[in-house]
Amino acid sequence: MRLTESGEVGLDPTVALDPAGDGFAVWLTGGPNGLDRDIRIRVRRVAGGRWEPIQEIQLSPAETGGSPQVAVGNDGTGVAVWYELRSGVSRIWANRYRPGGGWGVAQPISPQEEREGAVWADVGIDALGNAVAVWTRFLGGPLRDIAASRLNAKVGWGAVVTVAAGRPQPEYPRVAVDPAGNALAVWHEAPDGGQFEVWAAWFAAGSGWGPGQRLQSPSAWGADAPGVAMDARGSGIVVWRRGDGDRRIIWAARFQPTSGWGRPEPIGTGPSARIEVGPVAIALSPGGDGIAAWQQWDGTRFAIWANQFAASGPAQPPR
Repeated sequence: MRLTESGEVGLDPTVALDPAGDGFAVWLTGGPNGLDRDIRIRVRRVAGGRWEPIQEIQLSPAETGGSPQVAVGNDGTGVAVWYELRSGVSRIWANRYRPGGGWGVAQPISPQEEREGAVWADVGIDALGNAVAVWTRFLGGPLRDIAASRLNAKVGWGAVVTVAAGRPQPEYPRVAVDPAGNALAVWHEAPDGGQFEVWAAWFAAGSGWGPGQRLQSPSAWGADAPGVAMDARGSGIVVWRRGDGDRRIIWAARFQPTSGWGRPEPIGTGPSARIEVGPVAIALSPGGDGIAAWQQWDGTRFAIWANQFAASGPAQPPR
């Protein structure tokens, strides 16, 4: 089924569903190639197996922007985030869907500062409709922050906090939230302008963000493109890709709130360093079982590979 209108450019789709199977598809549209001026963020809700009409969820078309992300809570509450460039300043915007009330009015959740730009937002939501958004904040120099804001379902978005300050080229942060509101944020950064390495930070719903922790240092090929998921018990898994010697390898590390991070382990290996592998996606069941999937070039075409994680045992061989 085609979700976009006839003749409409649709880019950067993302989807999220609640336990009942209802949810949202969100995407970017704009000029003739989708990247010109008049950028719009559009959404369609699916409920009871039927798609509802398209809606625009931002205030007005932006100069440029995009990278929309969406999350859905157990009760059907939805939160979408994206970035917009207006008057030369890039900010993170958000909108919330309330069951029975529909989408609200979009609002910026990052500050208006001439020297600051904010891009690459992601969002997760807990069982009560509270959400955590993370993004990269440019500070006008070579260093950047990983920033975050929390949505209290009853009050609204809170103040912006710094998750990791003054980081060297932190990019594409991702966040996962468990039903109780705890969160894991991950990103990659390049110390001293070198290869990327993978970092993570833990958010405890009752006390806030803890310090960032490096999960894997770079190799000659770097470690980048992390993904993250959490289960209903507050445990999480981070996955990423890294070149090691003559191979490019998919790695994973497990987080448990009682014991912290486990040792990273390889869960998939490309045939050679010249073969493109990743990026990798991860999803967990409420009980902690998981599936990681990634693209891998076989010399002729890309194929999809996967590995399964059993919460009570080790990862399975890739296939």
